[in-house]
Amino acid sequence: MADRKGGADSGSTAEDAPLVDDDDGALSTKKTPGQHRDRTDRRADRTKARESKAKDKDKDKDRKAKEKDRGERLNPFSRLIRFVREVVAELRKVIYPTRKELVTYAVVVIVFLVLMTSFVAGADYGLARLILLVFGSGDAGGDGGG
Repeated sequence: MADRKGGADSGSTAEDAPLVDDDDGALSTKKTPGQHRDRTDRRADRTKARESKAKDKDKDKDRKAKEKDRGERLNPFSRLIRFVREVVAELRKVIYPTRKELVTYAVVVIVFLVLMTSFVAGADYGLARLILLVFGSGDAGGDGGG
């Protein structure tokens, strides 16, 4: 820790720092409370400021480009071509299942369909029988003739 001065963010090494007498008589590179920032600290701050401004300019350019894309009216063929390109780009990102996964998914779907069809058919049959028991077979007591 004594070989670095000013913490991890100062960017200068122990060779750049002046030696200061500690309480125990040893020399170290600690800054005294009244010591001013040295040239390397100021240079690092200027570099960070320039990088920050460059990032802000890039963000501003991206924002302006997006606004231009939104406001720009392309002819239908250009829009169609761009749409197809975007679709192809998205399809390249797709991870297709392996044959084993595909067979597993298909079996799961078929089993689920068989179970649900059986359930619906059973419920339909049971409710039809219940309705016939409650309301009768539909004969109104007549002989069906005229």
